[in-house]
Amino acid sequence: MNGLVTHPSRRYINTTMMTPSKIRFIASSSTVLVGLLAALVAGCGSSGSQPAATADDVDASSEEAARTAEEEEDTGSDESAPEEPAEPEGPNLSRPVADIISEPDNAWVYNFQGSEPYDKAQEKCDERFKDKPQERARCMSSARSSFVADAMEFKKNASGQLVWVVYRTQGSRLHQVYSVPVAFGEEAAGVLKVQKTGNGKGTPPLFGSAREFEVKLLSNYVMELQDPRHGRLTYDARIGFVSR
Repeated sequence: MNGLVTHPSRRYINTTMMTPSKIRFIASSSTVLVGLLAALVAGCGSSGSQPAATADDVDASSEEAARTAEEEEDTGSDESAPEEPAEPEGPNLSRPVADIISEPDNAWVYNFQGSEPYDKAQEKCDERFKDKPQERARCMSSARSSFVADAMEFKKNASGQLVWVVYRTQGSRLHQVYSVPVAFGEEAAGVLKVQKTGNGKGTPPLFGSAREFEVKLLSNYVMELQDPRHGRLTYDARIGFVSR
């Protein structure tokens, strides 16, 4: 040993004039400095790698994953849910309303108990003759007989003109009380518009002077009219009722 020690600053130190304890101190300091330099070099070498994820990065990633999962769930539910077929409007009729109500030899007969005048008469007669069954029966019979439009037809006359004919029953006989030329208009959901196209014969027992009214079919065999005076009226189909 030549008595020289290399300091980390690359200067040579003469150790021949130093005590052993001072020489050990210088050597120990050199070792510590070399270790620090090595740690700095290692840190610089790893500075090129990806930085550690922050809390904000983790939150953003979680939100994105949640949105993606929701979108996939919505898409899956749309694909798996079949479309429900739309329910048909109106009654289930075998033919158009115009064809059903104008079928040859088919009359429409008044159903008193299925109509609004019956409900009104029942309320009135029950109030007047609550404990008198015979008087109540006569009251209901009078309410029924006061109604004139007992039956009707939509048919073609001898000239081929479509007419609406209304009858009144007297016992087993029918009397024509009103007739008027008509034409069928728009039809939708079991409801047909009927227009009066000419002058009528007799006094109209229904719809007064109105030039248009509606016919509603509840089925192939049940017709409903809404009259301004009498309210809801129900008629049942009866083949051969007029021609009997």
